[in-house]
Amino acid sequence: MIMAAESLQRIPPRDMTIDLVSVTFIDAVAFGALVGLANFQQAQGVPLRVIANNRVRRVASLCGLESLLT
Repeated sequence: MIMAAESLQRIPPRDMTIDLVSVTFIDAVAFGALVGLANFQQAQGVPLRVIANNRVRRVASLCGLESLLT
């Protein structure tokens, strides 16, 4: 995921949706990559949507990152 995020930063799309619905485990590195990508997309004026299942939502909430998810 980190390599994909880095390549997207070179040529940002017009909008982006990241689907984490089938993710069973997510760690701080992945959330760090998502935060970095969200910040980059916001600076470019490009919307970023992150959809997630309840497991990912719970971890995001515990980390104070629930606003990252749509």
